[in-house]
Amino acid sequence: MNNKKYAEIVPILRLPKRLGVFDYSIPEELCNTISIGDRVTMPFGKKNIDGIVTAIKNSASEKIPHAKDIISIYGEKLLMPYQIKLAFWMAQYYFQSPASVFNAILPKIPKRKKEQMQTSFIAESPNVKQNKKIFIGSLDSRRLANEISTYI
Repeated sequence: MNNKKYAEIVPILRLPKRLGVFDYSIPEELCNTISIGDRVTMPFGKKNIDGIVTAIKNSASEKIPHAKDIISIYGEKLLMPYQIKLAFWMAQYYFQSPASVFNAILPKIPKRKKEQMQTSFIAESPNVKQNKKIFIGSLDSRRLANEISTYI
């Protein structure tokens, strides 16, 4: 009996609309710790990148004969299931790839210690105005707020 589990993952980078959700195999040692909304590292082409788990399932897509393994879990849940559902809705409604929407709505994640120190300094400094990245697309902010409020 095959107890292998698979994760549907959206990479945290900009991709074309036709791309955006990928299946990865969950290694046995991570099966009990992984959950929807977790930030994970996975192989993508020749690099390792971060992504968000959007679903856990018992089989991979039929298009993928051998799914690659997830490398690691960060142990931090970046999105709740209702936020993931909203991001997919936004991707469909605004004709964007899920990866582009996730990349726009997630807070920037520092990759190196130096960047982490700079981020914490900026956050603590009261005289520095921070630029916030907001995904608006081609509609006004009131309409977006009304549509988002129906999902929250």
